[in-house]
Amino acid sequence: MKKSIGIYLAVFLVLCPALVWAQNSKKKIVTAAELPSFTYSVPENAADLLTSDEAFAPFAAKVRADLEGVLRDYDIQDKATLKGIETTLLHLDLYQGNLDAAVARLNRIRALEEKPEAKLYDRELSVIEAIIKARQKSGAVSGAAYQQALREALAESLNRLPASMSAKITGEKAVFEILSGDFFLDAVKAKIAPMAKQSGNTLSGEVAFSLVEIRTLHRLFVPAGEDIAQAFGTYLAAHKPVNTNIWTSRAVTLTSAQKLTPVIVGIWDTGVDVKVFPNQLFVNRAEKPNGKDNDGNGFAADVNGIGFDFEEKNTPTLLRPLKPEDLKEYPEYIKDWQATADLKAGIDNDATRALKQKIQSEKTEDAAKEMRLDRVLSAYTHGTHVAGMAVEGNPAARILVVRVTWRDDTGERIPPTEEIVRRTAANWKTEVAYFKAHGVRVVNMSWQTNPQDIESDLEKRKIGKDAAERKRLAKERFTILRNALYEAIKNAPEILFVTGAANNNGNSDFTEVIPASFDLPNVLTVGAVDAGGAAANFTNFGKTVTLYANGVDVESFVPGGERLKLSGTSMAAPQVTNLAAKLFALNPKLSVAEAIKFIREGAEPSSSDKRLMLINPKRTVELLQASKK
Repeated sequence: MKKSIGIYLAVFLVLCPALVWAQNSKKKIVTAAELPSFTYSVPENAADLLTSDEAFAPFAAKVRADLEGVLRDYDIQDKATLKGIETTLLHLDLYQGNLDAAVARLNRIRALEEKPEAKLYDRELSVIEAIIKARQKSGAVSGAAYQQALREALAESLNRLPASMSAKITGEKAVFEILSGDFFLDAVKAKIAPMAKQSGNTLSGEVAFSLVEIRTLHRLFVPAGEDIAQAFGTYLAAHKPVNTNIWTSRAVTLTSAQKLTPVIVGIWDTGVDVKVFPNQLFVNRAEKPNGKDNDGNGFAADVNGIGFDFEEKNTPTLLRPLKPEDLKEYPEYIKDWQATADLKAGIDNDATRALKQKIQSEKTEDAAKEMRLDRVLSAYTHGTHVAGMAVEGNPAARILVVRVTWRDDTGERIPPTEEIVRRTAANWKTEVAYFKAHGVRVVNMSWQTNPQDIESDLEKRKIGKDAAERKRLAKERFTILRNALYEAIKNAPEILFVTGAANNNGNSDFTEVIPASFDLPNVLTVGAVDAGGAAANFTNFGKTVTLYANGVDVESFVPGGERLKLSGTSMAAPQVTNLAAKLFALNPKLSVAEAIKFIREGAEPSSSDKRLMLINPKRTVELLQASKK
């Protein structure tokens, strides 16, 4: 199976003060949905934007005019959004050779950055800065003098980094080692070009802005890949990786000798391979696996939980079956993911060498298949991986599965028609009622949505005549979903709901991510940090993101029983779910408020950013045990 374009495109694409009188005339923006939407005409083959200056010039001019207009006319109350706009304009400055403007904009972007590690090093910004310096020093955009100046500029930048960054740079080096000439071009041909053609040779602003960045990656980063990797290698030769893992000493493993009380843990996700957890399953004793509704609760064969398919219709199948051709590819997918983790860690073995060779020899026609398969199999593995983390080290945990089906056989998300949205909203209420009926104490929700997701899906599904109508429909349909989920969770105060903050490196409040932005007494929203406790480059933040847990390269089970290391706030949330379940197992009389109190009191600030409160399971359990004496 060839899936690397999907993996590595995802890895790469993370996305002068005005006078006082001018600021006062701006429209204040407090949520992302209030920003204007844009649509761009593109060539019949959108990939021409990467290869043709003639095609790119008018497109770039329109993007620049629109984004500069946004900065001029709107008072945006979110640094991450401002950073994204400025970053797109930075790419355009670089394209136009306006190096002085690029330097000034680079400084503004860094001033907006709030994560300490990202201030020290950001892959995209660091390489762009080196490109600018190399052009200024060599007076060229290519050639031996330019390449030498680029390596020197990168070395200067890298040598300012502490040794603690070496593990990150190891992964960065691996990324640049595998880039090939048409890597990003193939991705655009496979994903974006068909989308544009389907929409009458137009693209939404979100996709158009990403194309500006992809063009820089294709035209400037890929040709310099060897030089960049060489600079990283020189840094690593002088700075050996420091493997700091704060989580090992914080871990807690319960045993049956502790007289634990069984605790039901809801895994509200893409489905779970229940065969992986034979001794940790909720069992509905009133039901039988015979395809009938034996207990009369409206769900047939709900022995270990309930499921809903892509059309939001009930199904007794708790793990969505794969198509035969996808199931055949699944073992290779697991093998490639394992090799990817090794590659990021700087491990040189047969598997990583084979993966590099595979990536560099891939052909354009394979890209669409790879990306579809990656979407399908990522969803297939997600719920089982989350479940494994939620119950690890807790023999009293009992998994109750509520399966939702995010993607169809093409790997695309559910189409947000009004019928589907209303059915989804009703099902969310039903699913929470099911948790309540079966005595679930804590529910893990490693999923999110927001108005921008819905608007994007409307575009992909060709729903709505234009950008303005899609924006209106997205707002209406998001409101239906938000209200239903908010009320369902609010009306289940006896259950603790744990959710991930999302992976957009943005503010979950500003972007209205649900359930992450819910300010309810029975909801905990969790951000992601790495093994050393530093904020993950992808993690969202915001006023409701009050706890952080390990969400980078976390190992857990996937369907079939293999173990993989995956990253995301989806992996951070079940660390908190796990801790809450252990507290309930040790003391079933704890209320939701009491469990949250112990988790918060046990948390400690990150050594790299005192604003981040990192869970400490060992300390929290000790506080609980001390309270009983």
